[in-house]
Amino acid sequence: MVRNDGAKASDNVDGCDLAHVPGWPIGYGETDARSYKGRDLTLYTEKWPDTYAYASITGDVARYDKVYVQRSLGDFNMHSKPRHPSDDYVRAVGGGVMTCRFTATWADAAANFAMTGSVRLQTGEDNRSHAVRACVKPTGAKFKCTRWFIDHY
Repeated sequence: MVRNDGAKASDNVDGCDLAHVPGWPIGYGETDARSYKGRDLTLYTEKWPDTYAYASITGDVARYDKVYVQRSLGDFNMHSKPRHPSDDYVRAVGGGVMTCRFTATWADAAANFAMTGSVRLQTGEDNRSHAVRACVKPTGAKFKCTRWFIDHY
């Protein structure tokens, strides 16, 4: 079953690992991006120590737009290059998905910027990473996401 906000019934929605983004904006880099309905969606990952990821939208941000950063519940072996698995693979092999959601306010719309809290990227174990991606659901539109991202060593 898929909910109308794009999350599946089994997803842990509003499951941020942290309500804030440690060290923001220093130390984060753009990992993936897409544009949809006038919103520029970006997935950011921490470059060192590679612990957290978050998502933001800019552009024509409207009140009640939703921005998400999702991560797999399980983790994956890292390789020498980043990987971009399918949604089915992440959900099956990664043990499901945790979703950290933020809903834009009037102030966010006025600033044309909204961002999520953060989710864990690397697990702290040698060469293990969660899969992460950014998603957006503009008011009155469909749910769209960047590609899944598994970090590299």
